Amino acid sequence: HALTLRVHDTMQGARRGMFAGLRPQILRSAASVPANIAEGCGKPTRDDFLRYLSNACGSLAELESHLELARDLRAIDRPHHEEIVELLTEVRRMLLAMIRTLRSRPDPKRGGRAEAAASTKRTVPEPEAS
Repeated sequence: HALTLRVHDTMQGARRGMFAGLRPQILRSAASVPANIAEGCGKPTRDDFLRYLSNACGSLAELESHLELARDLRAIDRPHHEEIVELLTEVRRMLLAMIRTLRSRPDPKRGGRAEAAASTKRTVPEPEAS
């Protein structure tokens, strides 16, 4: 949430002009990060939650790319860019740690099986009746 607010504050002071088309993309990708996390929290399974956390990581990558372009176009200055990237890096670190933790623990909604075992698609044939 703090990252999104910081991005919005920075964009208020950003130069306009050729940058006008990039500004809404930056704002959308910034807002998408906490929205995906929140939406994932409301899903019934850990796999669904992990999928939304992955989407949030994708939005972070998109935001980072847009911010680099905005910096290179001089739409935002280097100090503001560095401040936002520092926050973005912290959010990414926390998000990846959460994903690793969730993947390493048994999923109670899947009978306690670990993620790796739950995601395998192998089928075991039923024993034949004698």
